[in-house]
Amino acid sequence: MRFALNISPQGQGMTGFYELNTFPGCNQMVVLNHVLVYPDKRGSGFGTRANQIQVQQAKILGYDYIICTVISTNLAQLRIVMKNGFKELDSFDNIETGNTVKIFGKKLLK
Repeated sequence: MRFALNISPQGQGMTGFYELNTFPGCNQMVVLNHVLVYPDKRGSGFGTRANQIQVQQAKILGYDYIICTVISTNLAQLRIVMKNGFKELDSFDNIETGNTVKIFGKKLLK
């Protein structure tokens, strides 16, 4: 499911979007992916706020656990997920891209 991010102050337009996708075979787990904060909106805390909104939306939808992946060189996103309470679970080297990918998880408290 794709959700718009409209978190600009004074309604200055759309900030970006994100997606929540179910995890096959485990309907109480959701995958956070495809987060985009438009380039002209970056560096102003919108990424942190967007991650908080994702977590809240997952709770509203009734999920118990969230997972997400972050490329190890994406330092801004790594700071955001760690700041918002995600725990690093594992990492792997993506053979298609050559990137090292970190896997994070977070329990959702009801």
